[in-house]
Amino acid sequence: MGYQLLRSEKIDAAIAAFKIDAEFYPESWNAYDSLGEAFAQDGDRASAIESYEEALRLNPVAETAKKALQELKK
Repeated sequence: MGYQLLRSEKIDAAIAAFKIDAEFYPESWNAYDSLGEAFAQDGDRASAIESYEEALRLNPVAETAKKALQELKK
C-alpha cells in the first residue's frame, strides 16, 4: 500500500503507511528501507538517513539501504 501511495505521489500518506509498518514490525529492515525511500522522495534527507541506518542495523547486508545512504551522504 505504501508503494502504491508513493507512486501516486501521495508522499505524506505513504510515509504514514510505512511508519505504521515499522511500528508493527520493528524488526523488519524492509519497513525501514521503505520508509527511508519515502522520506528521500519527500526531500527529508535527515529522516531518510535515519531510516536507512536502522534498516542496515537490522540487516547489515541490505544493498538498497547501503546504496541509498551513499547517495544521501554525498
